[in-house]
Amino acid sequence: MSSPKPPITIAGCGPGKREYVIPLAEKAIQSAEVLVGSKHLLDMFPEVMATRIVLQPEIHKTLQAVQQAMPQKIVVIVSGDPGLASFSKLVVDQFGPENCRIIPGISSLQLAFARLGMDWTRIKIINAHGRTPPKTAHEPYTGGPIAVLTGGDPKSWSWTIDFVNQVCSKRVAVLENLGLDTERVGWYEPQSLYNQQVSSRTIVIVPESKERP
Repeated sequence: MSSPKPPITIAGCGPGKREYVIPLAEKAIQSAEVLVGSKHLLDMFPEVMATRIVLQPEIHKTLQAVQQAMPQKIVVIVSGDPGLASFSKLVVDQFGPENCRIIPGISSLQLAFARLGMDWTRIKIINAHGRTPPKTAHEPYTGGPIAVLTGGDPKSWSWTIDFVNQVCSKRVAVLENLGLDTERVGWYEPQSLYNQQVSSRTIVIVPESKERP
């Protein structure tokens, strides 16, 4: 006898275009009775007739709505990959991993290194998206590239610039809106970042010295 499927499926939807959604996630979304996610992601699937729960700034209200929707077939859609700086963690923490089936997606980080043609086996990831990372982020790191998830929020972008100028003296890659029509990729001297304005979907890559152009 097969085990019953978990009541909640969390599906990664890639960087924000439907063409990046893998078939397994697409199948789950199409069969959902309740679809949960940001308005942008929900709008990617206009034909799905499921009840929709729009992700709210007050996260606890969204989690309550998910709880109330049980035992219907619930699919939570998240941008990128559920395992990387995602709403997925809060869902799993709330309902337990035994009640969640996770379908991976193409993360912005994967796309960033693909655009640069770089290996990312030994990267260090720092999440500065809408937040200030702990002081340990400044500890010396002599491994592979450093990837900073950041964005247009003044505090997080300011922190990112200061961090990059502390750890790097050569050019870094700034990648914005990966996978979207407004995608932009450029290389910048660390000091020049003070003059740059970036979107809320930005990654800064500090490469290894041997890989810097």
